[in-house]
Amino acid sequence: MRLSLLSLFFILFCCCLQAQYLIPYGIKAIGKSKSSTTNGGTNGGVTWVRFAPTRQEVWLAGIKNGYIIERFIISGDGSIDKTKVVLLTPTPLKPISKTAFEKLPDPLADAAAEVIYNASAVATSSHPTALYERKMNEDNRFSMALLMCDLSQNVALASGLMIIDNQNLVNGVEYAYRIKLAVIPANMPAVEDGIAIIRLTPEIPLIAPAAPAVIFDNKQAILKWNVQIHKGVYGSYVVERSEDGKNFKATSDIPFSYMSEDKDPINAVYADSLPNNKQKYYYRLVGITAFGEKSPPSTVVSGKGKDDLFAAVTISKIDIIENKSASITWKFPEAYLGEIKGFKVRYASSANSPFVDAHRGLLSKGDRDFKHTPPFLNTYYYVQAIDTDGSVRSQSFPFLAQKEDHDPPAQIEDLVAKIDTLGVVTLRWKAGIEPDLQGYRVFRTNGSKEEFMEITQRLLTKNIYRDTLSLQVLSKEVYYKVMSMDMVFNPSPESKTVLVRRPDKVAPVAPVFTRYDVLEEGIALQWDNSSSSDVAKYELHRLRLDSNKTTKVAEWSLKELEKITSNQVKAKYTDVISSLGGTYRYMISAVDSAGNRGKTQSGEITYETGKRKAVEVVAKVDREKKKVVLSWKSPDASLRVTQCYIYRSTNKDPLRLYETLSDNISVFEDTRLDINNVYTYKIQLLFSNRAKSVMTAPIIVKY
Repeated sequence: MRLSLLSLFFILFCCCLQAQYLIPYGIKAIGKSKSSTTNGGTNGGVTWVRFAPTRQEVWLAGIKNGYIIERFIISGDGSIDKTKVVLLTPTPLKPISKTAFEKLPDPLADAAAEVIYNASAVATSSHPTALYERKMNEDNRFSMALLMCDLSQNVALASGLMIIDNQNLVNGVEYAYRIKLAVIPANMPAVEDGIAIIRLTPEIPLIAPAAPAVIFDNKQAILKWNVQIHKGVYGSYVVERSEDGKNFKATSDIPFSYMSEDKDPINAVYADSLPNNKQKYYYRLVGITAFGEKSPPSTVVSGKGKDDLFAAVTISKIDIIENKSASITWKFPEAYLGEIKGFKVRYASSANSPFVDAHRGLLSKGDRDFKHTPPFLNTYYYVQAIDTDGSVRSQSFPFLAQKEDHDPPAQIEDLVAKIDTLGVVTLRWKAGIEPDLQGYRVFRTNGSKEEFMEITQRLLTKNIYRDTLSLQVLSKEVYYKVMSMDMVFNPSPESKTVLVRRPDKVAPVAPVFTRYDVLEEGIALQWDNSSSSDVAKYELHRLRLDSNKTTKVAEWSLKELEKITSNQVKAKYTDVISSLGGTYRYMISAVDSAGNRGKTQSGEITYETGKRKAVEVVAKVDREKKKVVLSWKSPDASLRVTQCYIYRSTNKDPLRLYETLSDNISVFEDTRLDINNVYTYKIQLLFSNRAKSVMTAPIIVKY
């Protein structure tokens, strides 16, 4: 029985797969919570996070590499507290093994393992037909896997598409769960993370589905119920039947998921075979959520099959007269008039609301129309053929009579938007006050001149919406607007547009050094400015390599940079340095208004002109010892003096090289003197890096 489920799922999904090729790559997530009732209900509880890939390629990547799930706390102002992130998956969340699947006490476990681990060997060639067949096979596996996760919580957990969190949760706190692929394959486009916003509150009990309408025919019961009102809550249903109204059993091994060609079906129809027409049968519905939870059962409906294939009464049309009264017309085969007593017309405000009689008593067997004043803007009618025993022998399907409503809701006001650092946008607006207001629609575009696209999958019932934006994109601005709809889908005027700016995470293009020159006064640098349009300023830093010390040399705004710029692309600046001989590296940064930096470093530059300052010489005459003493200090203590050249002249003779000293000698005594002469000295130093000091000014000594 368990393995045969694959063939059933295949039949259900083969005709419903083409739409997924229009869906972007991403992960969708929903959540629910249940707070603890212990300790006064202040701490503890559990959240359920259920997620699903939007494309089969993402699903396959998740099976191979798993998912990373993080939990954040949402502050009271709607922002994300990034300091309290909790990693819920120390190792990526992946499906359990095939062997572990087979041990699960769940009728869907074998089928789930089959679609996850047993890829079909269809078409291994590169022929277009073979490639198409292989692609369709993968898509079928993907769709069946998601359906089985919707039908069973055990399968969802085992498939790695659901997580239960009970780690230190606090009642009343709102949490954001982010789900992302552990590894994105190199050939896959960007995958949008899944986001689920959950406030830890007491669990909201599930409500029972609306009771189905049932028509009994020859050994058959046809059930019909509204699935639109439970959209987003129940994705499948269990149809239960009983012979005594007390002991109910499911009519099939797997829950019922309604498949329709309509994009947004309103009603589901289910046919059940009856063993005989004499027994009275009772039916009820149980809804199943995306978490695999079962709802309380619906109200019980009952009846017996009909021995004959009896024709049903059908409403052929309803005419609205002067937008006030309704004229209901129906059909009934003349051949069966002898088996009924008359007709009854009933109405209600919706197809699933309790119907009441539109008149007293019965209409005659010959009546085929009835006029009634609809009490509602939208009024549903059905006609019953009443059996001779007073029971309902046949009943038409509900038929909508709709009076015209040309008054749309008022324009949405006070639309505001706030974005956090993770890209989560919270939209709020003033709630509409119209009594027939049905809900809201939200639209978004990335450019003021681009077309707005709706981002809400269904009408919102609350005046708040959260959207998640990708931050790794070039477009910085996102625009939103909201409109409301009434019960007959009259749209309100569009709200005023609100602008949201994405947090800037992209650094500007780095400027590039193009040239440097060593001048007497310092190092002259040239560079090409950044090509990015959002640069707010430039910064220049200098690193002296021998001291490993970085210094900010200069900072310019764009206007200030124009003063040192030959055009809007190239710029230059001379860094004045007081000491020669050092080796430097420069870094030029382009900084945007968000503080993002695009930066480039230069190569190593040695500031060396080959010249040093002249030494300062002190000259003293010692007449007793008959000598002149010259002393000085090196102008650059970082360099070793290899030679010292001393020049001397007597009286008005020309200056000549007088003495050459070696190493770091800084004192010279001249004893070759004659009395009553004037001696003139000059000194020049030669350093270990071949640089020379400037010749000193004349030093004149009278002896």
